[in-house]
Amino acid sequence: MSEAGNSNSVMPFQFDRAKAVQAAAFLLKTRPSRTDNYMRLLKILYVADRESLQETGTPITGDKFVSMKHGTMLTKLLDLAKKKESRAYPDPQNHEYWDEYIARDGSFDIRLLSDPGVGALCEYEIRKLQEVAERFKDYNQFDMGKYTHELPEYNDPGAGSEPISFNRLLEVLGLSDAADAIVDEAVESAAIKALLGGA
Repeated sequence: MSEAGNSNSVMPFQFDRAKAVQAAAFLLKTRPSRTDNYMRLLKILYVADRESLQETGTPITGDKFVSMKHGTMLTKLLDLAKKKESRAYPDPQNHEYWDEYIARDGSFDIRLLSDPGVGALCEYEIRKLQEVAERFKDYNQFDMGKYTHELPEYNDPGAGSEPISFNRLLEVLGLSDAADAIVDEAVESAAIKALLGGA
């Protein structure tokens, strides 16, 4: 999946492998069999990321937001769930970490193998994940597709996918005036993680 547009339109956040896997695992733990349709789960995680950005200025996973045929989606996590090496984000360590805890279970489901814990997640992020899991507990993947298809940042890309403009996302979330501060914080956070050798 390619990133289109100028640099101001691209999501400035760094993908956080530990948070992304722990968040996905947390959502799987809310399901009776610790198994879920990966499209359903990732769309719920998209909602959690979106609301975290709106409420705190930072998403949980740092993944890229895209529009696809059946609604919005998180790019790198979709590749991990589908066991597909991303040309845009080649990083075998992401797959190794994901595969340690989460496995494909049939064509469209993923299953929790073991619990990675929640050590990378803050209290707000855990509460947000619990809240969205409860809110959408009775939604199936088709319900979640319809829900995310109707979000204002969604743009129908046809059969492919299209990056969601960061500027457009901030606009629909009412955060346009805070754009510079959000970008500055994202850049600073990425720099600190790089110095600490974080993923």
